[in-house]
Amino acid sequence: MFAIHRADNYFLGPLSARPELDREFLALQPATWPQLDYVSRRDRHKPPEQRIRYWGTETDWQLVDPQTGKQLTFRKLFILSERTPFVRSEERDACRKNRKRQMERVLRDLEKRRSGIRSRR
Repeated sequence: MFAIHRADNYFLGPLSARPELDREFLALQPATWPQLDYVSRRDRHKPPEQRIRYWGTETDWQLVDPQTGKQLTFRKLFILSERTPFVRSEERDACRKNRKRQMERVLRDLEKRRSGIRSRR
């Protein structure tokens, strides 16, 4: 990324899945994102209500170039796609809350097991 940037070029590429990226995404509010004016080639012939719809947002990503030590700002794009619009945002919110609750439960269970392992010789 830094070499491409130093050469005054631009790029678009996926980020690898990482827990901190998941946390950042889950902290966002997709229901407020604007719908994108993108229609895939596959959906162009379909009526608008049957097309996959896309929503997106952009965040800044601050990184330090290891070669120059200069702090750079990259753009990070988050894109969601759905066949149905955010009319069902209540369902999405319920899923998020349930996933969060499940994750908290798993973390509590792991901590109990970890403390149990420490107390044994």
